[in-house]
Amino acid sequence: MTPEKEEFLFRNYPIFDRKHERFETGFNCEDGWFDLVEFVGQWLPFARIPGLKVIGIKEKFGRIVIDVEFTDEEDEFKINLLLEGIMEDSASICERCGEDKDSQKDHCKPMNALHPRQ
Repeated sequence: MTPEKEEFLFRNYPIFDRKHERFETGFNCEDGWFDLVEFVGQWLPFARIPGLKVIGIKEKFGRIVIDVEFTDEEDEFKINLLLEGIMEDSASICERCGEDKDSQKDHCKPMNALHPRQ
């Protein structure tokens, strides 16, 4: 993600724990998922889960992975339900352009060891 977009997210959404070591390299996804990440920043605080912080965001197997930290283990199921939908949405959104994935566009294909992105 571009430094400008990362700075915007960190500045406007304190749920992203900028000081956590997993954010040392910023948001490890591309600009196409900016809207998804911003959605997390806007709505996750409304879950009212004690100590909830996002400590990292990355791409894995063509989906967004959102790492969180919280204080009450009993809230894990609730958090997983909240994040599951976002992870599912990311599977159909191109990480680069933010549009619906199109198998005809090379940049919309997920990267893997056998077929790296160009």
